[in-house]
Amino acid sequence: MEIVSYTIKRKQSDRSPIVIGVIGDIQYSGKGGTTSISRLKDYVSRCVDLNAYVLGTGDYIDMESTTGRQKIRSANFYETVEAVLDNAALDLTLEVYEILKPLKGRVAGLLSGHHWHQFRHGDTSDMRLSQMLDAKFLGTSAFVRFQFDIFGN
Repeated sequence: MEIVSYTIKRKQSDRSPIVIGVIGDIQYSGKGGTTSISRLKDYVSRCVDLNAYVLGTGDYIDMESTTGRQKIRSANFYETVEAVLDNAALDLTLEVYEILKPLKGRVAGLLSGHHWHQFRHGDTSDMRLSQMLDAKFLGTSAFVRFQFDIFGN
């Protein structure tokens, strides 16, 4: 379990509310999939408008679930097939990143759910999304402490 602190800096004179949003269960499978892109973009826009900090709760892409990963690994595909799967997962991850990009720098961390892809080099789609968003990858469980640094006027 990850134990992390995320510091929110505020001026003492700032009386606006501090908003912490969550984002997860996107399960994006590409254009034409079941994810409501317009609702997701609206939510991201609302978080931006509220100057919210965000915590990710997993299942960002819908490439594979646990059983799907097990079946793919046991299939022992040629390296070229694995490369195609890696490229497809990276494309989905990049598409989700483009939607979440306005939140970059305000994401306290990303948890991993059970829908993710493991690349041939060992990292996962959730780890890569964390890197893209400049957020800490939190694994499957974490204790996140929001710490408030109040300074000056």
